[in-house]
Amino acid sequence: MNVPSYPLLVEICKGEGRIAVIPIISHVLGGSIVADWSVLMPETEGCFAVGSAVLDAVRFTKESPPSEMTSEEGDAAWQKNTKYKSWVSFWKHNHFGRVEIAEDGQYKIYTLQRSEKRRGLYTEFIKLVYLPADADVEEIGRTVIDVLEASEEYYKDRKESEAWRRKVVELLDETSLTVIYPKDRHFEDCEDCNAAEIYQCYEYHTQEGSESSADFFVGMATELDCSLEQENVASTWQRIYGKADYFEMKEANHGIFKLRAEMRNKDCHKISYFLQTAEDLLLECGMQVHQPNRRKKLDEKLAALFEEFALGCSF
Repeated sequence: MNVPSYPLLVEICKGEGRIAVIPIISHVLGGSIVADWSVLMPETEGCFAVGSAVLDAVRFTKESPPSEMTSEEGDAAWQKNTKYKSWVSFWKHNHFGRVEIAEDGQYKIYTLQRSEKRRGLYTEFIKLVYLPADADVEEIGRTVIDVLEASEEYYKDRKESEAWRRKVVELLDETSLTVIYPKDRHFEDCEDCNAAEIYQCYEYHTQEGSESSADFFVGMATELDCSLEQENVASTWQRIYGKADYFEMKEANHGIFKLRAEMRNKDCHKISYFLQTAEDLLLECGMQVHQPNRRKKLDEKLAALFEEFALGCSF
């Protein structure tokens, strides 16, 4: 006899014109896994149909023996409920909710925000509702529909406003700098990358789990030792990135920045804007494209996007 572990979990995904109700079941090796079975219905279905699907999924969770699926099979179960080929695409185009049932029968029904820092993950609640153990089918379905609609409204508001793209970082001199998230879905917010000399970094990943192809960042340029003399910048960059096939440095009134430097070789295309904020403190807004000769179209695209990114930095 299967003994379920609590809380029982059911995932709800809304998008692509349908609602998917997916049980989470236990695994023979411990923990839990997405079931290979689900209930699909048009997203226009009413409260009774949605509530019934949730209760069917709960029943499936209770009655299912521990799964023997491999982790790869479990990770791919979501693909049966979508037209999208990658998890990140599915994540971006579906609203995500969950129903948790405690051992005393109480329901916890909620939707979650997509993480702005890590693609494919979820963070805080958008809307959370508790229901008593004796809640009926209609009430359960109504609540699920309500929290999903709250998620739709949340992302509708965010799409209409670019404010969420703005991020304020505190510089070493306690000045506040505003940066704007690069306008490309492949960028990932990596905060300071655990590097003391970096204030904020965005990494460009061509696909989920791939190594970074490029970085946009703001930092202190500590390697220059507060000297923006052309000879110092050129020699320092050559030491770090290798001999330059091309190097240029010139004055530039680009937003808050006053100086621009650029170098290129087979391993790196680097563009940086600089501002001396104090005698012993530099601010650098930089781009690095790795192996640009292999990524010529991407390099051209990101170089243009970087100009906009640097221009958007403000005090």
